[in-house]
Amino acid sequence: MAFIKTTTNKEGRTHVYLVEGYRKDGKVKQRILKKFGLLDELELEEPGILERLKREAKEGLLTDPKVLKISYDLLAPMHEPDKSYGWMILDNLFEELNLT
Repeated sequence: MAFIKTTTNKEGRTHVYLVEGYRKDGKVKQRILKKFGLLDELELEEPGILERLKREAKEGLLTDPKVLKISYDLLAPMHEPDKSYGWMILDNLFEELNLT
């Protein structure tokens, strides 16, 4: 599970990260998944961003990938074998994705 972590450097500037905890060889480790930037700059763009990021990380909205599965039968019969049907694959793909 990922969470938001803040670190402050010696100049007093706070950095915001999306961090994931994991185990390697029985030891607990952390890896940075995303660097958001400096907290003061983020707060200028969107006040309350730290709370929003923490909430979204807790809900899993920042790390869960969106998976789209598309299937196409390449063995489906073609009606006119002497013509080029390469465009039909893309046409059906666009139709499946609702891009037409």
